[in-house]
Amino acid sequence: MKTIAMLAATAALATVALAMPASADIVHKRLQNQDHRIDMGVRNGDLTRGEAMLLRAQQMRIRALVWTAERDGKITARERNRILAMQDRASKRIRNERHDDDVRGYRHSRNDDRGNAGGLRRGVYWR
Repeated sequence: MKTIAMLAATAALATVALAMPASADIVHKRLQNQDHRIDMGVRNGDLTRGEAMLLRAQQMRIRALVWTAERDGKITARERNRILAMQDRASKRIRNERHDDDVRGYRHSRNDDRGNAGGLRRGVYWR
């Protein structure tokens, strides 16, 4: 009977031990994916320099939290959930910033500064 209990306990610990690196891998993979999305947004012109700087700063805050969580060798479930929630917010922000009307360089406007229709103007979004 003790042998069965020991095997069950060992199996449970092995499952938890295997789950932790997987969750850390998910966190790191998401960081890489979000960095790539920001880079592609800059290349495509979907993100202005200012937007990209703010998004990268948010990514650095998440990285700092991951580093702090991994300092003792493992990420606890509570830390993982906090990091994943931050990554969810960052992902939504990246999506929103890439799909808003900000354009690098020139901003298309129905009216130029004098109210003339169809004007292009240099604005806040100049690189």
